[in-house]
Amino acid sequence: MIFMPLKYKIMRKLSGKIPSYSLFGFDTETTGNNQDFLMGSIVNENDKIAFWDQEEMINAFIENPIFRRSSRIFATNLYFDITALFRNSDYMDDFQFIFRGTHMIQAKLPIKDRCLIFLDTSNFYPYSVKKMGEILKLPKLKEPEFIGKRMPKEDEKSYIEQYNIRDSEITFKFAEFLQKSFNNMGCKMRITAASTAMDLFKRHYMINDMFQEPIETISTLYQAYYGARSEVFKRGLIKNVNYYDFNSLYPSVMRNEYPDVSSSKTRTIGTKAIIDHYDGISDVVVKCPDDINIPFLPSRFGKKLIFPTGIFKGYYSNVELRYAEKLGYEILEVGKQIYYTKSHFPFKRYVEELYAIRKEKKANNDSTELIIKMLMNSLYGKFGQKIYGRQKIINISKLSFEEINKLSENAKTMISKNFMYIDDMNPSYIPSHIMPIYALYTTAYGKIKLYETIKTLSDVIYCDTDSIVTSDILKDSKELGEVKLEHRIKEGIFLRPKMYAFKTNADESIVRIKGNSISSKWNYDRFKEFILNPKINIQQFSTFKTSNRLNIPYNSILNLSKEFSLNDDKRIWDSELNMTIMQDSTPIKVKL
Repeated sequence: MIFMPLKYKIMRKLSGKIPSYSLFGFDTETTGNNQDFLMGSIVNENDKIAFWDQEEMINAFIENPIFRRSSRIFATNLYFDITALFRNSDYMDDFQFIFRGTHMIQAKLPIKDRCLIFLDTSNFYPYSVKKMGEILKLPKLKEPEFIGKRMPKEDEKSYIEQYNIRDSEITFKFAEFLQKSFNNMGCKMRITAASTAMDLFKRHYMINDMFQEPIETISTLYQAYYGARSEVFKRGLIKNVNYYDFNSLYPSVMRNEYPDVSSSKTRTIGTKAIIDHYDGISDVVVKCPDDINIPFLPSRFGKKLIFPTGIFKGYYSNVELRYAEKLGYEILEVGKQIYYTKSHFPFKRYVEELYAIRKEKKANNDSTELIIKMLMNSLYGKFGQKIYGRQKIINISKLSFEEINKLSENAKTMISKNFMYIDDMNPSYIPSHIMPIYALYTTAYGKIKLYETIKTLSDVIYCDTDSIVTSDILKDSKELGEVKLEHRIKEGIFLRPKMYAFKTNADESIVRIKGNSISSKWNYDRFKEFILNPKINIQQFSTFKTSNRLNIPYNSILNLSKEFSLNDDKRIWDSELNMTIMQDSTPIKVKL
């Protein structure tokens, strides 16, 4: 038997019966400027019930024992439906929420001897009800033009009821589709795609228990965990180029060898020899040659991630540093290091078996191949789940003054209305699966594979995580980790990372503007209009935080205006922005 120090947590293999939840789908409709409750419905495998009274629908959840601890109640856009139904009720103050940014992942309501758990279908796939209906071959009904704007007339209520029930039914059946697929794979449906993938891994693919490193080591490892690469190298007008995607880039590299966390060691002052012979991370000063037009290693400048030439400092994985040296980088100084004396292949069987299953299902036109793809893509990030900045939302309306002050002593807080937002930084909350070396090595391998393709090209216009835009012709493949042709671009405009639009040879318009969801409905011509006046006026529902901060009703319609910058600041451009030509760039040069 191996005895580990108490500072370690152990991620153990899972076994035992896999539970199946009683599933429900629900949806609400609202009306008026304040988006007041109009009606709603609840659907399960036996019943489809509509409610035209808010209190009656709330009581259906509260009083009916069919909604028990082993139930999961799904909505599509949970925040909207929960607040539409429960606002202005006493129960709103008793909810316990989990948010990821503005997205409500879970709403838990303790009542009597049980607990109602509400989840969002988009925790698994960011699909609209319409898209889910297409997958299920259960089409969404046409939306009434007046919905959300005015009270319906008596002869309109019947159709609204059918429309709403269909949405609840699609949500329920999609949740059912998810659970059946997960159970058939041999895992439990958790609250997100990533946690479900972790459940599958721990039940069937972990060979041995895995030992978590100390909090000090984990905190240091996060400094070498960078986001995906997204850069525009040539901007402005482009014509007759190709948009390629890698087939499951991150799963493809998860077949590689990884450091074994059980063999972790730390040095305050490291050596070059450790970089050469062991995997891990190192705090280094590096020099990138001036003649590399597309540098490999990233560097953080405030909140901005750039890929510079010159001399700079940072934590990097040893596998990235060894690769960088082959490109001509020099390692000038080595500071703190975390390294591993053993290695293993923890994810190889997971990826290869799931990929084989996915290929078979795809060949048979089986929609559950979507589930396999999701499980393949979701696992690695769970190991690098954030431990700092995790936000709890606590209702303080029923706490004493002393209890509130005690909370405030140990946390950064923002109090608004009845809620306190707590930035939790307590190491005792760190789950046993937090092992950042696996997440950061996956993204490092992914960046290396992306760069291996980039350096073979004569012309690179843009890259983003697992995609490349180039005028070069690449071999088109459907195999795992190889590139496939996603679009042939007839004409387009690329401006900065995640801000571009193009028209394909098939006359399809693709538009992307980060931070502006409405652009997904634009065509290429609308994007060109936006460039002339990059200011967008939109109507948007107020978020949970905004509603509490401004003391306005949840889901209030806000008229917002946002102005976007068209200039890219991650590289140096050879001239002022000109949309009528293609412009070239060089990397930023830095010096310590």
